[in-house]
Amino acid sequence: MLVIWMPCGVRASRSLVRAARGWSISLAFSVLIPDFITAVNKMLFAFAAVKRVIPGFGERPLTAEDFYRICRRLKVKAHTIPLRVDGFYMFTPRGGAHIYINSRLRGLRWLYVAWHELAHHLLHAPKDVTVAFFCNVKPDSKEDVEAEAAASIAVLPAPKLRRIVATPREEWEHGITEEIVETRLRVLGTYGV
Repeated sequence: MLVIWMPCGVRASRSLVRAARGWSISLAFSVLIPDFITAVNKMLFAFAAVKRVIPGFGERPLTAEDFYRICRRLKVKAHTIPLRVDGFYMFTPRGGAHIYINSRLRGLRWLYVAWHELAHHLLHAPKDVTVAFFCNVKPDSKEDVEAEAAASIAVLPAPKLRRIVATPREEWEHGITEEIVETRLRVLGTYGV
């Protein structure tokens, strides 16, 4: 049984209720559950915002063509150059938004990093200050966790994830790694998306 205190007028999302099934938690004086609910609801709101901007987000695997089309529409300049990191996102008030992806990356890893960096633009870019987000340099930061979640949804929507999980590892599509699948399963388990 999960007992959750929520402020008056706030309802738990269906995804939260689905994720909570099977839990056996009883907390009397804790602020962790309300904080968790707030974080989950914020992420669900963020995913909904991304879905409004990116057609097919969470419904089908997004492609490089989708990435470049969205970048053009949002006026984000995408660059593939040699880097010491997998990629980074940078915004300056005068220069606009730029995504840099390591030219040594190929296939699904390139695509995953591209969507990760675009997620930073959609979820974290202020309009009046210079910012930079580097892929997996601070992997536990709130911003990087959110970008990883969005990238995993972009490349492994739930229908494709179900097929992969039901398939032996050696038969997985080229480029799909256990790390990406684990990240995506964590997102599905936590947010129901």
